[in-house]
Amino acid sequence: FDEKTIRSIYHIRSLDVFRIKQLQQGKIDITISHDWPRGIVWYGDVQRLLQRKQYFHDDIYTNQLGSEPLEEVLLRIQPKYWFSAHLHVKFSALVEHTNGQLTRFLALDKCLPGRDFLQILDIEPTNPSSSPPTNRLSLDPEWLCILAKTDHLLHVQRTNTFLPSILQNSFTPNEDDYRKVQDDFSNTFEIPEIFELTGPIHTLGSGNIPIDIEQLRKNNPQTELLCHMLGIRNPIDVILNRKIQPIQFDQTSSSDQTN
Repeated sequence: FDEKTIRSIYHIRSLDVFRIKQLQQGKIDITISHDWPRGIVWYGDVQRLLQRKQYFHDDIYTNQLGSEPLEEVLLRIQPKYWFSAHLHVKFSALVEHTNGQLTRFLALDKCLPGRDFLQILDIEPTNPSSSPPTNRLSLDPEWLCILAKTDHLLHVQRTNTFLPSILQNSFTPNEDDYRKVQDDFSNTFEIPEIFELTGPIHTLGSGNIPIDIEQLRKNNPQTELLCHMLGIRNPIDVILNRKIQPIQFDQTSSSDQTN
């Protein structure tokens, strides 16, 4: 990367925002972002915020404080909770959407003595189950469907690309999409415990670790498996312009890896 392209590391890709907008409205419990959604200050005590952060004034009143794409996501998917950081000040807000849905927003301060950097919230599950809760991470069928339906929209060339209108709703999963992904994953979405070490371990006091370019280009095994099962491209392969090789799995262990 040069000084210009290195900034792209922390940019938001339009496709990622487009994909998130396909999620069913009001069904997301918690959204976490680094930056605040633009305009969130008007749903809380903006004057108290300005007492603590006077230099926010111009950005607030020119509607430049916060992220415009995150504002679009907030108003589109309407999560129950939204947590952010970045601006080093505690701020809460309550967004009442036009359809009556509520989003509770909370940002916390920097982790320093005497600052409001910690708050504990009890959030009950949306659909409590009679079975004992599991501490295993699981894939979300809706998100898997969206990844599969939008794979062809991924472009990494340095040219302007245009995404379809969100009003088309052609990428929102339907019953056929859910049925296919349930069949592909045997209706089991718990993430298999096949984690592998793909990078050097940092030992405290050992100094900087030499950069191994080939090591950096090694794909994550779980990402490879997920892309294979969905029949989509691995974004790392697309970026590095690799020739994608078919993944071979032993027939006897394939179901175990899926489960």
